[in-house]
Amino acid sequence: MSDTIRFAVIYQYISKMFSRWGPVSRELAAIKAHLRTQSVVFARSPLLDGSEVNLPRLYHAVERNGGLSNVIQRMRWGRVADEMKLTKLQHPERKLDPIYMRYLLPYATLSDQERQSIMAEVEKCWTTKYQKMLERARNPFQRQNRMLGTECESESDDEGEDGNTAGALQEAEDCIVQGRTMNLVTFKKIATSLMDAHFDPSKQPPGAVDVEKAYWRAVLLGTEHIVANTASIDTGEEGYGFPKDPQADYGAHPWNLKIPTSWRGSFLGGGTLELFFELQQSLSGGGLAGLALACLVQLASVRRSLFGNNERAKFLNRLAHGVLTILENTQVLTQK
Repeated sequence: MSDTIRFAVIYQYISKMFSRWGPVSRELAAIKAHLRTQSVVFARSPLLDGSEVNLPRLYHAVERNGGLSNVIQRMRWGRVADEMKLTKLQHPERKLDPIYMRYLLPYATLSDQERQSIMAEVEKCWTTKYQKMLERARNPFQRQNRMLGTECESESDDEGEDGNTAGALQEAEDCIVQGRTMNLVTFKKIATSLMDAHFDPSKQPPGAVDVEKAYWRAVLLGTEHIVANTASIDTGEEGYGFPKDPQADYGAHPWNLKIPTSWRGSFLGGGTLELFFELQQSLSGGGLAGLALACLVQLASVRRSLFGNNERAKFLNRLAHGVLTILENTQVLTQK
């Protein structure tokens, strides 16, 4: 594959993969909320050598070195860079100083009481946002019902909340987002920088077990703003992800969606359809029944080529029987 090939990457925010609202997410939201009051609006942290800067860590590193004035007077930007594990950063004073001035100085000049007040407001806003996220999960058809006029509009998500705080939380629930376009050279450079920031480059490269431990530690603690670039490129030769060859390792694995025959047994047997129909009936009147129905819609949308003629007829017969059961239960339909 050519180094000049360009592709879009996906950003994975490691600190939010387990809990959307970990320590670093909370403090970053507070920084964003205050900056919005200063007309400095940004969705994602600034880039440094292709990677997002860990703004909370930069703030605390400067504070540990005596504050901005002391860092400048005693030329401690190099020490700050080391604390941020940016050991290969050239001329840190030229790169970290402008970022600090724009994104962190307004926050750093606040009193402890003012910062605590912002954190409390952010926490309150997140609690409200999280409750509405749970409500959407329990009732996946809420938006469609509102459009059809069968359900009344609830209060606005931002009603009673500070606009700057609500704006700072716009992407708080997103842990995987669309990234920018880059070539393979840039992708490798960013990957190397990320690896050097978490493993000593002067030592032997870490093994898979070491990387796995570091990854899960970052996921569970949520104290580091780490953004990993991921990409899936199908070269047409070797494929990507799971193999296309059914005889290869993991070729017949039920998670391998590239070979439908490996997972059609889940549809033909095992009572999968019946299970979701039973759940939909037994959970009637609650939001979880909507989730079961959403799963049934997905199952009904499976590609025709998955089955042979006889198999397709049997599958459709089971599906029609389950739908008929729902239609006969007028009480459930009324509740829906």
